[in-house]
Amino acid sequence: MSSLESCVAVKNLLYANWSIGSPAKDSATEATNNSERVWFGNRWFAYAPPRTHSHHIVVRGGRAAYRPWQLGGTAKYEVQESLMIHVWVLPGTGLSIETAHDRMKAMLDEVKRILNSLGDTAGSGIQQLILTNKRDVSRLDRNPPQLYYQIEVTAILYEGIS
Repeated sequence: MSSLESCVAVKNLLYANWSIGSPAKDSATEATNNSERVWFGNRWFAYAPPRTHSHHIVVRGGRAAYRPWQLGGTAKYEVQESLMIHVWVLPGTGLSIETAHDRMKAMLDEVKRILNSLGDTAGSGIQQLILTNKRDVSRLDRNPPQLYYQIEVTAILYEGIS
């Protein structure tokens, strides 16, 4: 079993399997400085100070619920870990609101494709990724506007504890 946290494993899964071209990933690094590429990370997103990149995907960990699966000499637990995927597109100079909406839809579709088809290959003991909720928390009244979605995911994994 890998020693990565589930949120890091899912971020790595998204980065490694990102295949769309608009917006594309930076093949050299997850934390790109190229404003046309997607920035992948695990830290909490802060809108200020302004960034040089307009596309963000941040995967954050949450609560984990443990349920006994097998009792005896070595107890095994089913773990349901809550993850939150934050998807941002920040229009501004060079990125119109219409293009930002198109890129947001493409990013959301790509995240769903990767999680649904490759979720069991994330590593770190993750057996399955289940999409549970998608919320639009965009702030179109801001200047510049913020397109922002939160995708709730449950990671199912099993742990053995001696």
